[in-house]
Amino acid sequence: MSNLKFYVTSFLSICLLFSLVFVTKASPPPEEVKERKKQAPLHVIGEVEADRLLEVLSDERDDPSQLRTMAIKVEKIFKKPADLNLEVGESLSVTYVYIPKWVARAGSATVDIMPGDQFEIWLEPGERGWQPVLGGNTVEHLYRVQPRQEPIPEPFFHKVERNKMLILRNTLIAFMVVGVVLVMIRAAVLWRRMD
Repeated sequence: MSNLKFYVTSFLSICLLFSLVFVTKASPPPEEVKERKKQAPLHVIGEVEADRLLEVLSDERDDPSQLRTMAIKVEKIFKKPADLNLEVGESLSVTYVYIPKWVARAGSATVDIMPGDQFEIWLEPGERGWQPVLGGNTVEHLYRVQPRQEPIPEPFFHKVERNKMLILRNTLIAFMVVGVVLVMIRAAVLWRRMD
């Protein structure tokens, strides 16, 4: 019996280890982000003028993603390739993968932008033009428009599921408050009857 327990525990431990290795995509280490920023051929500060959908990459309910493009009005250029004809005040098109913040995902930071946002960004050439070197890890906001709006709104039942513990706690508090009020009313009624 002891040997069986040892083998089952070992097997389950190995399965857990492999699932963590193959499922979890960890954020890149800060040193890698710093190095990739240094190597980026284009580094600018800009303001988002427009943002539009290029292609739906996944329309799965729990894991949607889109390929989007934003037009950035360049406000400052730190670094650019010699052959790139780009000046301050001009517009630059940047392609990025959008994943809603409400999607639970480990790994790199997502690109969270809205027209009016101002940020510093490190870019490299991609299949469809310029793109952030390491997703949201190479997009540093200087100003964020508020309130934020997601291009893919969170489905109602997903929000309920995500917030179920908060909802449960608030419901219990509400029941407790109602219960205390009812007990106080009952006590007041009984007190008057005694007089």
